[in-house]
Amino acid sequence: MPEHHPIDAKDWYSVYGAPRNSLQHLGSITIEELAILLSQRTVGKDFLVIDVRRADCTSMIPGAVNIPAHSLPVSLAPLLPLLSHIPLIVFHCSRSAGRAPRAAGWYADALQTQEMHTSEEIKKRVVILQGGIVRWEEIFGAGDLHKRGQKEGMRTTQL
Repeated sequence: MPEHHPIDAKDWYSVYGAPRNSLQHLGSITIEELAILLSQRTVGKDFLVIDVRRADCTSMIPGAVNIPAHSLPVSLAPLLPLLSHIPLIVFHCSRSAGRAPRAAGWYADALQTQEMHTSEEIKKRVVILQGGIVRWEEIFGAGDLHKRGQKEGMRTTQL
């Protein structure tokens, strides 16, 4: 019988441990605030939306990148230099109640450890989307995966 990888377990996150930065140390952003950012600021330069749901998600917020939460802890070392110049990172999952706060906490921990950011800086730079994609879709509908980043009026840049 093949062994099951711990990442397939219901408590997959316990493999990596709890983040030191929890919800009270992180900022938040509303769906409406994100919509304004998408229409007025540049994705990849001014902010980035990271969807931490599994890779089999069927819709995305325009301009978001999918980095599944279970892969984030082992990807942080190479990702941090790429993301550290972006002043605002928005994390979300389905409802932003489990994976998003955990992933945002791991990212915030890495920023504090490797880049020496203070708690106040972290709260301004690492935020969680209130209500996640479920709330986004209630307001704006489901975005086609093949059309992400193509919403009219949204400004994007290459990472």
